[in-house]
Amino acid sequence: MERGATTTGADVDPSPRAVPRARLRPPQVRALRRERLLRSLAGAADHRVILVTGPAGSGKTTLLAQYVDAAAGPVAWYHLDAADGREATLLRNLGQALAPVLPGATAGGWASVDQAAAALDAVTPAPGAPPVVLALDDLHLVAGTPAEAALGRLVELLPPWLVLAATCRQSPRWNLSRLRVSGALHEVGADDLRFRSWEVERLFADVYGEPLPPADLARLARGLEGWAAGLQLFHLATRGKHASERRRAVAALPARSPLIRDYLSGNVLDELPDDQRAFLIDTSVLGRLTAPLCDALRDRSDSRRLLSDLEARQVFVIRLDEDDLALRYHEVFRAYLETRLVERDGEARAKDWSRRAAGLLEAEGGGCLSDALRAYCWAGDWPAVGRVLATGGAELADDSASWLDWLPPGLVEDDPWVMIATARRAAATGRFTAALDRYQRVDELHAAARDIAQRERAVIAAWLDPGAAAPTGWAGRLRAVLRAHPVAEPLAEVTLAGTIVGVAIGPPAGGPAAGDALVDGVAAVLAGRLAAGSGRLLALADDPDVPLALAVGARLALAFATALAGRPVAAELSELSELVELVDVPWLSALALAAATGLGDDGAGTRRALSVAGERDAAGDPWGAAGARLMAALGTVLAGGGPVAELDDLAARFRRLEANVLEAWCRAWQATALARTGDPGAAEAARTAERLADRAGVPGARVWALTVSAQVAAGDEAADHLARAAEVRRRWDVDVAVPEPAPGGGGPVAPAAAAAAPGVVAGGGPGARPARPGLRVRCLGGFRLELDGSPVDVAAVKPRARSALHVLAAHGGRPVHTETLVDALWPDLDAAAGKRNLQVAVSSLRRLLDHHRAGAGALVRREGPAYVLALPDVGCADVVVFAAACTEVRDAARAGDADRVLDAGDRALVAYGGDLLPEEGPADWAVERRRQLAADATEVAQTVAEAALDLGLHDVAASACARGLEIDRYHDGLWRRLVDAQERSGDLAAAARTQERYHEVLRELGLPAEPAAAGSDAELALDA
Repeated sequence: MERGATTTGADVDPSPRAVPRARLRPPQVRALRRERLLRSLAGAADHRVILVTGPAGSGKTTLLAQYVDAAAGPVAWYHLDAADGREATLLRNLGQALAPVLPGATAGGWASVDQAAAALDAVTPAPGAPPVVLALDDLHLVAGTPAEAALGRLVELLPPWLVLAATCRQSPRWNLSRLRVSGALHEVGADDLRFRSWEVERLFADVYGEPLPPADLARLARGLEGWAAGLQLFHLATRGKHASERRRAVAALPARSPLIRDYLSGNVLDELPDDQRAFLIDTSVLGRLTAPLCDALRDRSDSRRLLSDLEARQVFVIRLDEDDLALRYHEVFRAYLETRLVERDGEARAKDWSRRAAGLLEAEGGGCLSDALRAYCWAGDWPAVGRVLATGGAELADDSASWLDWLPPGLVEDDPWVMIATARRAAATGRFTAALDRYQRVDELHAAARDIAQRERAVIAAWLDPGAAAPTGWAGRLRAVLRAHPVAEPLAEVTLAGTIVGVAIGPPAGGPAAGDALVDGVAAVLAGRLAAGSGRLLALADDPDVPLALAVGARLALAFATALAGRPVAAELSELSELVELVDVPWLSALALAAATGLGDDGAGTRRALSVAGERDAAGDPWGAAGARLMAALGTVLAGGGPVAELDDLAARFRRLEANVLEAWCRAWQATALARTGDPGAAEAARTAERLADRAGVPGARVWALTVSAQVAAGDEAADHLARAAEVRRRWDVDVAVPEPAPGGGGPVAPAAAAAAPGVVAGGGPGARPARPGLRVRCLGGFRLELDGSPVDVAAVKPRARSALHVLAAHGGRPVHTETLVDALWPDLDAAAGKRNLQVAVSSLRRLLDHHRAGAGALVRREGPAYVLALPDVGCADVVVFAAACTEVRDAARAGDADRVLDAGDRALVAYGGDLLPEEGPADWAVERRRQLAADATEVAQTVAEAALDLGLHDVAASACARGLEIDRYHDGLWRRLVDAQERSGDLAAAARTQERYHEVLRELGLPAEPAAAGSDAELALDA
């Protein structure tokens, strides 16, 4: 139905009735508060529409309920059902939902979209009042109905004080692209809803009250792929059970749980049409779903349509390739579908079907080889499994994901490539003794893989046995810089958690250059040269061509270096947490969890880091256990604690590992801990730490120990220690921030003699905050960024990073979803690569701002699934000033307040300096928004002109018209009002010249030289 059309009898609700109260109130939920997502939603108040989309059980309703619970303004909630498919029914029910908060606007009910829009438009909210939120749950229940179409039209007409927030399994068929480019839409997608590993940990510990060990948590998060309902169903199935039973449940395939089977059956599969249900079961034996593979398996030609439908419905499918339609099923869903295949066809026929699929996958080759192996294993075709391993074993060993779990014990024990893969998996999970045993068996029994086994075994052995020969290459260098003298020369341009990366992952796939860069950054930070090391590590972490495991290691080391520098570490930890989700190295993920929690400033975080350490101990992983404890100890020291005994134990651990450099740091921190507790042995501990740091060649730890000696001494002795510390700082370019203990063991305070010790940062703990920089941004008429009144040269960053900054700036301090940014800047990349590139771009923007002022990089902030340019206030962005003034012009015009129209219109036209970001040219994301802003500006000019004419201010009207025609010279209404204003002012000559120029424009367009009147063909054509 077109806007303005009357409602037909078929659209009339045949049986009006009151909506049950249960559908008009949000559900009471007991769930983990998704702060990552709620922060993003809280910043989306300027968006007209919020869409939360995802498959069944992904946590949509819970998130929406938490969002409205925290909303500052009035909230109306409505849970849709299938009976809402009629336009009239939905409009009437929405009126009932809004009646308690907008009684005047809903009185008498709404018969049409236009009536609803007019009633809402007539509402005048109090100045500064928070927006009203209309929350719609389960919008997908009216997909494809007249009600969905009507709601789409209403969305286009919503007043700015009303936010529509909806959950749905599939995106509604509205003009979403227009909403996106206009900045009116905020989206939370399936990947955003996925529980991250640290959220799973908090869910089980804080909400369910039944914490799981870190390894089990990581395995559960991977097995369920962060599916919210699956996590809850797993808890219901295992609550109150012994830890050993829960561990066995984690190891088992969660999809075989009766609770999960019932959920997927009742909420997903049984709701689908017969053809889609049959397609899902048929193709469950394929790993990679492409139209040609599915067509070949089923002897059909409709697979592309069915795959597209399933993706649109978000039926637990994940896109693998952005350029072509290639999907996979969520692993839990796939396992469930395979059980349905057996139930439908019987075990024998199901295995024959899987064997057929495996043959197609094997013939496809490439990335389908592991899927072929899995399908052969599922079919029990062991000769075929042996054939695939014999021909593609080396390739499969590099991708030892889930296919290993399907192999029979005989193959695991006998095949060399399977044994290499199991050894690598053991190393990636920190089970180094098991990895060494596997490599040794390959060395003894299989010549084909002997060289690889010997090389990779030597890397691990060098870390576990201090007496073993150092491996060649960057791994050997890494081991050496932990023993002593991380940098050999004072001015050599060569941190911690990253050092341990080499233990678990071996030589990087990116070649020796990336590994050497990691070692250089690690060595510099271990020496206390944080700026030099951070530069190396940032370059590594921000290189999209570097393997993800190395990038995670570099980001982990950066977090450590940032903490040692006394700067806020939250931004680094946020980047680390996002990046670690993209890499499947459980050992590295455990260290990242320890860093993310241990470097925080609360006791719970320290406990979580120590829990990771205990789990690494149990796995026989001395480096992982020591690394996790190191993060917890440093975080405690920087937060003002005194973990004396913990640091004593940690130093002893590093001594046994011959990691003298790390031992020196632990002893230096222990001196601070002793001083903080008022222990008289603090002075001797500092002297011991200083001697150890000197022998091991760790100038940063020497500076720390000497500074503690000065803090606990007095008079000339304290001055002598500070002078020596200053000399070491100068000679080695050390920039470590040493916190001073307050009397009686308080937290960090400013060093008393900071001026005598260059580089000591007052309040060195992670809570220290720089003064907030003043940031201003201009987007209209050309881009300009100012920091503290000085322009920032954005040409210093790469073009895509500049474009990312442009997108953020154009949104004027509102969060921009990561998918929106990726779609705008890297539309041809898959999701993972696009997100990686976005992280790189954001990191370079932060460095650009930090270069102008320390701490300013934090203004590019991560908020849940979005990034935001955090402007100090709304007046700092011309797009925000312009939008606010335009809104005020419209409000004033509706109220008939001509004076306010002129005042707000003047501010709007001054703020509009020209086209939005002309630097972006015809970029898709900019074009529609640019056109909309220009249309808003000309609308303001015309409104101002009309108000000025009514007041008899003819010169003001002419000036407004002239400004509007500078923006759009084809705007008919402005030409006519300009002529009118000039004639009324008595300047007939000017009116004649304007009339002639107007006729020239009409002739350009092939229109009659004289428009008949308002609403004529000429006017309509020009306005179009």
